[in-house]
Amino acid sequence: MASSTGKLCGPCEARYKTTTAVSWCTDCDDGLCSQCLEDHKFNKASKKRQTIPVSQYVEIESVSSLIKLECKEHDQRLTFYCLDHYVTACVLCVPEKHKQCTRLKPIDELARHAKTSTELFDVERGIKELNNTVDELTNHRQRNIDTIKDQQKNHFKGN
Repeated sequence: MASSTGKLCGPCEARYKTTTAVSWCTDCDDGLCSQCLEDHKFNKASKKRQTIPVSQYVEIESVSSLIKLECKEHDQRLTFYCLDHYVTACVLCVPEKHKQCTRLKPIDELARHAKTSTELFDVERGIKELNNTVDELTNHRQRNIDTIKDQQKNHFKGN
């Protein structure tokens, strides 16, 4: 039976069982119950894959559905990012379209450093500055509204 998250264990579903998922494998894009999670952790093919609590996955599901994981052309997992063309690529795209590219990086490597990159800090600082500007504009606008109301009261008092 599904919990409030509504996510079922993918391997159990394939066996025609309905077991609630407690974890989500971001590589398999599948839910895992506690037993299948244990198996997943010890299986040679999947032990290095990242899993997150299913409740956390549910929170980001709408965003993650917007992110393409597979190449439209080759139905292969997107594993590279070309810094020359600013596009993702699968293992078949690389020899076809990116043979001459000098700045082709594995997505996993780029993602590992993303949280500490200077670009991320610049974006965060920019967002904070924008937030401060919006707050200042909101306060200024409210002061203008208050001033106009006061002027309006004074105008009608004088007439």
